[in-house]
Amino acid sequence: MKIINDHNNLRHFPFSILVDESTDTTDHKFMCALVRYMSPTTVRVRTELLELILLDATNCSTEKIYNAFKNCLVPKDVPSAILIRCLCHSSALVAGKACEKLPRGPEQLLSSISTYCSGSAKRCSQLTEMQEYFHMERKKILKLASTR
Repeated sequence: MKIINDHNNLRHFPFSILVDESTDTTDHKFMCALVRYMSPTTVRVRTELLELILLDATNCSTEKIYNAFKNCLVPKDVPSAILIRCLCHSSALVAGKACEKLPRGPEQLLSSISTYCSGSAKRCSQLTEMQEYFHMERKKILKLASTR
């Protein structure tokens, strides 16, 4: 399903593409390709749906996703295209790989402390009493959460 009105502008002007893939409530996988460009007629930045691509939910490998995206771009081939990956996702991958090299002991200790305190109203109360006794700002112990 192609939506963008004037894709000829994309051949002559700089643009960026935002891509995300998702599964809906009926287990269909879609890849949404948005294009952002400066409209030469209105001289405003426009973001439009370039294409909504139905993906094969039974085999959604990275190669198949890439090929579906590539096929979406073939009519708008731009040899000077530059790929910039999502900074947040890339940072999460780097942090996750770095954490795999750390010993598990400190992580397990922090997780155990959080579970121990949050699992009991009495222990939460004791934590508050301790913080008040030492004139510390009242804080809760947060649960350890992994990155996406």
